[in-house]
Amino acid sequence: NGRVLAADRVTVDRLGDAGGFGALGRLLAEAQVPLRSAHLQVLNADNAADYWHDRSHDGIERHRFVLDLTHQVPKELAHGVSVPITLANSGLAALARVLQRWVQHMAGVAVTITPLVRIDDAAWRWHVGLDVESTAILNDLYRGQAVDEARLARLIGLFRLDFANPADMQADLAGAPVWLGLAMAADGALRLKPQNLLLNLPLAAQH
Repeated sequence: NGRVLAADRVTVDRLGDAGGFGALGRLLAEAQVPLRSAHLQVLNADNAADYWHDRSHDGIERHRFVLDLTHQVPKELAHGVSVPITLANSGLAALARVLQRWVQHMAGVAVTITPLVRIDDAAWRWHVGLDVESTAILNDLYRGQAVDEARLARLIGLFRLDFANPADMQADLAGAPVWLGLAMAADGALRLKPQNLLLNLPLAAQH
């Protein structure tokens, strides 16, 4: 239905191979014994307490939740017309808040990170990819190079990062937004590297 869901890859593979029953499940599957399906749950406000409870367990139960990274969904209006609706409680918004706190903790600077649908900036000065794929895509877009539809389709999210105090930035970039990207690889895997923020943010020399 066009939604972007992120789950632990090892857990997904194990559930796919063995229905969530480990080695026994694989044996049963090889013997063609029907397995009870083990479903992953999309994390939301209603089951958040279950997520924290499961963190105390080992194995698949620790990773049975899926994060919905969909930023917009179409809303059907009359006569077959649809308009995009931004999801206020999307996983991208939650990820943005986590990254804000992480930058504050690790770099000691306050930033605001906002999910976006697109980047419209004629004075684009700085960007950081949160993974290898988005780094390459943003680099090409910044240079004005063509990016084919297949690669653009791998973009999961775009963000705008603003420093609360422009003095925390390099002087020549003070006040300019920093654009962030998040993308999946060709195999559908998301390999988030938050350390890219620490390595590539335009921090002032004292940081």
